Amino acid sequence: MSVIFLTLTLVAALMKRTELILANHFKPATVDEQTKFDVVINGVASSLRIPVVKAIRAMTCLPVMEAKEFIEDLPKTFKEGVTKDEAEEAKRQLEEAGATVSIV
Repeated sequence: MSVIFLTLTLVAALMKRTELILANHFKPATVDEQTKFDVVINGVASSLRIPVVKAIRAMTCLPVMEAKEFIEDLPKTFKEGVTKDEAEEAKRQLEEAGATVSIV
C-alpha cells in the first residue's frame, strides 16, 4: 500500500512540475504599449498653406520663414517623442488648418 501511495505522490508531483514548466514556457508574450509618438505632416494643399503655417507657428513659435520652409518637402516629422494626448491635439489642430497628418 505504501508503494502505491509513494508512486501516486511521485506522479502527482511530476504532473504539477510539468504544468509549471509548460505554463512558464507558453506564457503569452507581454505587449509593450507605445508611450511616445511622432506627428508626421504628410501633405498640405497649396490653397491651405497659410493656415497650416499659422498653426505650426502657434504650436512651435517658429518664425514665418522657418514655418513656410518646414512644409515644403513633405512628409516631415513635426513633433517627435510626445505623449498620445499631445500628438492627437497637434494632429487635430493641423488637420483643422488643412494638413494631412498621421501619428506614428
